[in-house]
Amino acid sequence: MRFLAGNDFLYMGNIISSDAKDNYSSVVETLDFFTQKYRGDSAFAKRVDDSVLRILTLKYHLYGAFSQEDITPPETGLAQIGQSDAITLEVARQSATLVSPDKTDLETALPSPPVVGDHIVFLTDARTGQQCSTCADEPMLAPDALQNAILRLYGSQAGGQVLAGRLISFSLDSLSGFLKVALGIRISKTL
Repeated sequence: MRFLAGNDFLYMGNIISSDAKDNYSSVVETLDFFTQKYRGDSAFAKRVDDSVLRILTLKYHLYGAFSQEDITPPETGLAQIGQSDAITLEVARQSATLVSPDKTDLETALPSPPVVGDHIVFLTDARTGQQCSTCADEPMLAPDALQNAILRLYGSQAGGQVLAGRLISFSLDSLSGFLKVALGIRISKTL
């Protein structure tokens, strides 16, 4: 699902499928599934090829050539691999993945892009989650993450289609509290 939602890289660590005994078996099953799907489904194969092309294009821009010396990090950095949960968490916080509707259905499901006069309210679920089984709970998405993404894409530094003062974000928890207060005021006024 993550691949079909647009992810080019899939993290395969710390996953165990229901019918596998460990992570290694789950990874092997997943790779077997991808191989069979690639061979049997031309649309899936095209998506894989497009992802590989994007990855190789970015690597070429980073390294300029595909020589072993250019792309192999020094051994001194090996001890740091996997030690930076903060970076992983920040990448996760700044990303959102479209699962539904499919990209091809967006034109009918979403209105046109925002314009300067629009007032936009963002409601974000404030659940916490773990990046791995031993990691601490962290917020999955900041309440203002979608608002910040819209500002990056349509704000004054981009196309100028939205004004920061016309955007507001709420977590579902804060909205729930706000509605309880509003409902309480209404009830007291009617008594």
